[in-house]
Amino acid sequence: MMRIFLFALFLAMQVSFSLPAEVVARFSPLQDNERFAFAIQAVSSEQVNMQRKVIFYAVTNNDIENISKLFTWENVIDNGGIQFTSNFRTAFFAVRGERRQPNEPLLNHHFFNSLYMANGDTGEIKKVMPNVMLSFRVSKDGRFVGFINGWRLLDFENNIFSHRERQRANIFIFDIKNNTMRQFEWGISRPMSEGFWSIRRVDNIFRIYAVARGGYILAVADLAPTEMQLRTLWDRAYLEETFEIISLPNIDAPGWYDDISFQFRNPNVRLQRR
Repeated sequence: MMRIFLFALFLAMQVSFSLPAEVVARFSPLQDNERFAFAIQAVSSEQVNMQRKVIFYAVTNNDIENISKLFTWENVIDNGGIQFTSNFRTAFFAVRGERRQPNEPLLNHHFFNSLYMANGDTGEIKKVMPNVMLSFRVSKDGRFVGFINGWRLLDFENNIFSHRERQRANIFIFDIKNNTMRQFEWGISRPMSEGFWSIRRVDNIFRIYAVARGGYILAVADLAPTEMQLRTLWDRAYLEETFEIISLPNIDAPGWYDDISFQFRNPNVRLQRR
């Protein structure tokens, strides 16, 4: 099958955050033979009907019966909101509904959440971003965070949006080490009548999908954050309103999942503890 490679427009937008991530909590660092795992518990709350509490553990020699509790965090987004580097020694977790601090950018749209990083080597927990969207991915090396905004962003600093975009997606890449954010714009050949944008990770590349109603994948792009290059792998958006759309792959098929999609159901990663 012929693959068409097109370099997308890279917008000349880079935002630097004035303050680096600060340590907000500490835990006992992982030993050389340990890695992270987690368990989820439901807790009651006066503000909402139900919140999630996540307990992080150290697993010794990959033996899930040989574990020790490290720390607990409340109001963590479950499923894709908890992610790890490839060696499971750095954990990232998204937290809902936190109040913005005075020195943080005004990005308080309801899709945004705070992102924390737990460094197993140092035992430090840092708040690395106050404004990650619900659908995000951390690169396997733990250096970059990628997320998509499917709304047209009119004013980055003041978080002013217009109507939902059906032909172009704003993709944001946050460089954790350098504390900078870059924006890409990816456009497909025709607007989606209905659908959404999705992001997943393949090694240290972010894979972007334009998805029609029913989960059919209309177009795919790869974004390499180290090279800061975005390329379209294929684009069949013209099939959306034809019967041929059923020939397209489906985003919900296991062959299109990434490791983050599977880890929530992996008993070696998500431990069954009450």
